[in-house]
Amino acid sequence: MIRVTRLNGQEMVLNADLIETVEGTPDTVISLTTGRKVLVREPPAEITRRVLAYRRRVAGRWWGSGPAVAGRRSRIRAAVAGARAPAGEAEQVADGPCAGR
Repeated sequence: MIRVTRLNGQEMVLNADLIETVEGTPDTVISLTTGRKVLVREPPAEITRRVLAYRRRVAGRWWGSGPAVAGRRSRIRAAVAGARAPAGEAEQVADGPCAGR
């Protein structure tokens, strides 16, 4: 959801997922997937910035952020690095009974 200002000065909250197009024809016209059009004071570049900021916030909640997530990521990286075969083992597996299959 993003906050926008109608031409009459009234603020409203708009579902960013419903935005289809944003046009700057002296006034900014936001066309929604529902067919509705909303005239707002903010320029198209500001609407785009707000939509991107909204999507980053949503993605941050989904993927997580902060120190707890950073700790999980580092543990995952360490586990993946530990799962890699040491240099000599790769050759042993390639020479094993399933080699060439």
